[in-house]
Amino acid sequence: MEIEKPLVITQKKAVDSDEFWGNKKRIVEIIGEGSGDGFKLKNANLPTDWQESLDNVKEIGIDRYASSISSVCNLQGYDLKEITFDTNKILTKLIIANSNNNEVSLELGGNFREVERAEYTTKNLSKIGSAVLMQAIISNYLSTGWGDKTFQYGYIGHTSDCIGSYYPSELAIPRSINVDEIVTSENYQESFKYDANNIAGRFGRDIKNIEFTKNGLLRFAEVNGVNGCYYSLENVSAGKNGRRYHCHNVDDARQAAALHGIVASYINSLLDKQSYNP
Repeated sequence: MEIEKPLVITQKKAVDSDEFWGNKKRIVEIIGEGSGDGFKLKNANLPTDWQESLDNVKEIGIDRYASSISSVCNLQGYDLKEITFDTNKILTKLIIANSNNNEVSLELGGNFREVERAEYTTKNLSKIGSAVLMQAIISNYLSTGWGDKTFQYGYIGHTSDCIGSYYPSELAIPRSINVDEIVTSENYQESFKYDANNIAGRFGRDIKNIEFTKNGLLRFAEVNGVNGCYYSLENVSAGKNGRRYHCHNVDDARQAAALHGIVASYINSLLDKQSYNP
């Protein structure tokens, strides 16, 4: 009988901000490879000014945080095997494993023109369940450290005790976007429908319907499923709750990944547009 190894929690020297460059805050997307080779995460990176705003991260209690992540993993059929932070509580490595002890890892780093980027890369992310879990873990960590009233790293939430067990958590139009103005053109909307269909297709799903408001906000996105499987903005307003996306009958991880990918891609495009035209 194999003896289960205890969770390994370690701390290493502080990440050097001159070596690890951050990037703009964007919602983390799961990218379906479309060829059966698995998945990867996009926009899983520390923010541009990460080294200047470490107060929230330094407040993280490592043991308690690791215990919380371990519980989340257990609920989804995985075990947290290893988690590593630097002395500033920057998450640098995380390893989870399924019941067959197949390990999936997430690690900070990656070469880009000989300069390290503050980006998280994954290995062996071959299952949609592990992709959803990793996206939730890193998004929650980034929100804990650098989320604020204007932006949260929305992710796919999951509960195993009911039908329609996947839902958007903190997925919302950022407050920096003025929803009373025209935010996208008709040309953009037509082009986005094509992109959305590609996103859904990489998770084996088809787009059934996409709708925008008169101001060009993505109001509704539906993929094939039982009794209507969609994400929607219930009430578009400047208030906090009116900017959040809600769901209906999202029963499996591929539906959730497709819908989240569509909405996240849309929100990230708004943020890109805003950064080019401040």
